[in-house]
Amino acid sequence: MEWYRITERLYFDYVDVQIILGETFEAEETIKSMVAKSSVSNAILRDGSLTYSYNGNEVTIHENQRELYHFEVCKKKLPPPLSLKTIRESKDVDSLIWDPERMTTGDDYARVEWTLAETWWLLKSLSKDKNKEEFSFSSCSYGIQRKELQNGEEVWVNVVL
Repeated sequence: MEWYRITERLYFDYVDVQIILGETFEAEETIKSMVAKSSVSNAILRDGSLTYSYNGNEVTIHENQRELYHFEVCKKKLPPPLSLKTIRESKDVDSLIWDPERMTTGDDYARVEWTLAETWWLLKSLSKDKNKEEFSFSSCSYGIQRKELQNGEEVWVNVVL
């Protein structure tokens, strides 16, 4: 019997968080249907917690639930965001938006062992608004992982269905 789970990647500036959504599922078809009806559009990071909506329920991940989240930082120096004016005035919007300098891959990210509170504090210290108490991470992708036995140990590996 194979077990699957859904992960969601969300971002705030140069910081990404990957979270494990809901429970695990036994069958490939079950997880495909769960992905079709489930998504996380954003998550709110507060001091020591990360809250998101999943399948109509509000879910909160707490500081000590390290198995449910991890952070990554983009190492690639990206150009400044495009303005709407620049996009509107461009004669070739596709090449502007899909410029390789603006694209990232998994190799452009480094995993960091930050807790929710550490990440919140870091973002707060870098924020222009020193009174800001929460940070909204936006969804950028989801993934599917399968539980496998490797060298006698259970591990989760990314799969393409």
